[in-house]
Amino acid sequence: MLASSFKVIRSLQAETFMDLLALDAKHLGDFVAQQPSEVGMAIEGKLVVFGANPNNQQKPKKVKESLGFESMLPVLGLLSGP
Repeated sequence: MLASSFKVIRSLQAETFMDLLALDAKHLGDFVAQQPSEVGMAIEGKLVVFGANPNNQQKPKKVKESLGFESMLPVLGLLSGP
């Protein structure tokens, strides 16, 4: 499956994370430490990293396309030649 070859990115720049939550740097560590273990949040350098959970994983999408014969006639005409 093609989707399994891509890595899901579950991190955010700490500065951006602090801006989004209106936290200052001295409270970031406390905030992360207070999160439930299911969240799996950690600070790694300048990133806030979120652990894998069912809400942040790639999910395969099934797409069903329906093409009518009439819509394919021009293509078939080109392929069959004069």
